[in-house]
Amino acid sequence: MAVGRTAAGERGGGEAGQPAAGGRAGGDAPAPAGGGAAAPAQYPPEVIAFAGALSREDRTFLLVRDELYGGSWEEVEHDLRARLAGRPYIFKLATRIEEDLERIERLRRYEREHGVDLRQVLAALGLE
Repeated sequence: MAVGRTAAGERGGGEAGQPAAGGRAGGDAPAPAGGGAAAPAQYPPEVIAFAGALSREDRTFLLVRDELYGGSWEEVEHDLRARLAGRPYIFKLATRIEEDLERIERLRRYEREHGVDLRQVLAALGLE
């Protein structure tokens, strides 16, 4: 998936590379207790296996969520739906928007169900 900034200042008045308006520090991805990435041993084996099997596109979406949207899946989803509707958006995707919305839902659900931030799991495993 190619990521490039477009129309960055149009929604929310933000600058390119900054979270969109309403983006929250930490967003809706859970942070591990004590802040920062936890050691790999602190994650259950199924979380380590899931994180290790994430595709390049999945990992890119985790990065985009944190770097452009302040960790908020809601803001990423909003932006994709705006692009789908022809409204201003933050970044351009090279893949189908419907696939990306499904990817967001899958990653978001996994993080919620397991109480983890997958980007932090990847960092702890050295897989970023």
